[in-house]
Amino acid sequence: MGLLEPLEIRGLLPYGRMTHATGGAVAMDQAEVFAVHLEHFSEMIREKPILTEALVHHMASRIRNFTAMRAQNEKLISLGKLSAGLAHELNNPASAMVSTSESLLKHLRLVPEVFKGVMTAKIEPELVDDLNTWLFDIIDNPRAKLNLFERTKAEDQLTDWLDDQNFEDSMDLAEVLLDYQVLTSDVEKMQAITGEEGFQTTLRWIANNLATEKLFGDIRDSALRIAALLRSITDYSHMDRVQDRQPFDINAGIRSTPRTLGHKIKSGKIEVEEHLHEGLP
Repeated sequence: MGLLEPLEIRGLLPYGRMTHATGGAVAMDQAEVFAVHLEHFSEMIREKPILTEALVHHMASRIRNFTAMRAQNEKLISLGKLSAGLAHELNNPASAMVSTSESLLKHLRLVPEVFKGVMTAKIEPELVDDLNTWLFDIIDNPRAKLNLFERTKAEDQLTDWLDDQNFEDSMDLAEVLLDYQVLTSDVEKMQAITGEEGFQTTLRWIANNLATEKLFGDIRDSALRIAALLRSITDYSHMDRVQDRQPFDINAGIRSTPRTLGHKIKSGKIEVEEHLHEGLP
């Protein structure tokens, strides 16, 4: 649909590939139309070569415009698919951030109870320092992760042991502690140090700190994932590049492509192997 300008040419042209004219037009006001039937093209070419030349030139312009429009449409379709895939990729970490933030908010509401228990516990200052050192060593120097079978076995053992110590939320505590590979042997040693009286309060305080650390870590990882995706799409599309020639890290450009097209790689169950030379200038 569109308005025809005065002296505009439409329909079949000499030497064109069209076999019949398509479409139609509606006159909104008084108008004059000059039409040449296809049967008269041969005579027109023979008798009016200047007019034929002008029409062929017009046809060439029409082909260029059509080709440019088709290329633009293909770019838009490609951009639409890329945007849809990127939106899908961004949705996962964004949803994880929202969910984890809500969990963190609920978790922080439990802090006053834990703090109350810590304040009323009779724990020597030296012991608190030792526990702090042990806690941050676990956080800063993570142990090797257990495989699924090892974790299930360790979780069952720790849950049973906590049940024997009269913990009402033994399963939740065991899950939090196993996220940082804290085993039954570790909490047994802790109990031997703190004694029966301060053990439950101490273990809950440690588990609370580990849970908070994990939730913050999950939010950080999701934010880093979003930042990496945005950086990849910027590198992939060269959106922030000036038109002048400038040095470019080829490896970074190659790596940005599978990150940007991650949704296609996952849906196609494709494995990508990178063999890049790190010493390229």
